[in-house]
Amino acid sequence: MGIYRVPVTITNLAVVSGLGANVWHVQPATDALVDVQAAIDGIRDFYTALAGRYNTSTTLVVGSRVLRIDVTPQPIIASTPRVVAGTDGGGAIPAQLANVVSWRTAIAGRSYRGRTYLGPFAASQLSGTVWISGLSTGIGTAAAALIAAGRIVVWSEKLQVATPIIGYATDTHVETMRSRN
Repeated sequence: MGIYRVPVTITNLAVVSGLGANVWHVQPATDALVDVQAAIDGIRDFYTALAGRYNTSTTLVVGSRVLRIDVTPQPIIASTPRVVAGTDGGGAIPAQLANVVSWRTAIAGRSYRGRTYLGPFAASQLSGTVWISGLSTGIGTAAAALIAAGRIVVWSEKLQVATPIIGYATDTHVETMRSRN
């Protein structure tokens, strides 16, 4: 079973720096394209469950350039990208404000945990300086469903090891992702 890198490109026309990305790693049941596509569709379903939290200016493209990363050279997989559109008609918030999901595995250590920064969400998801509790609940429900499918993993570039994700943590704190150049 191979390890595949699935990018998610996030565009939001309502914010100045309206481009973002998440990178997911999956280990499907087999290397057959149908199983790789099922893993991509699981990530799409995660974002679809959150579509009402993104404003209508947001588009998420899941799996536009999927790579198998546990072999050299790394082949591009002929998968079909999936598109999720935000459905909240309200305004947008700055792109750097995010909710963070911390992914847990059964092994302790830096190489065995991961994070996903989610956003930019619609302004309706903020209550003062924190996210509304419904956002955390929605993320939790979507994360639990994704974990239950059993395909997402934490990939350690350093150790070249994939570890299945077995849990998550999220809260109502607004986080900021800063790029390092």
